[in-house]
Amino acid sequence: MDLNIRKEQLAEHQGGLSISIPGFKGNPAEVDPSQIYIEYYEGKLLVHIWRGEPDPMTIEIPPEDEK
Repeated sequence: MDLNIRKEQLAEHQGGLSISIPGFKGNPAEVDPSQIYIEYYEGKLLVHIWRGEPDPMTIEIPPEDEK
């Protein structure tokens, strides 16, 4: 499954996209835990990954023009 989203679309939806896959550990603070949250925040594309811990692992993805 492919999903193409523009950063402007993320901003339109309060900054992010939450991905939940039932049956796997996720954000323990949520009733229906999600495992992945992608957001465009302060000019940065960030991916937060929960594996059942309170704090996620966060990865910043640089823009294409940065090497």
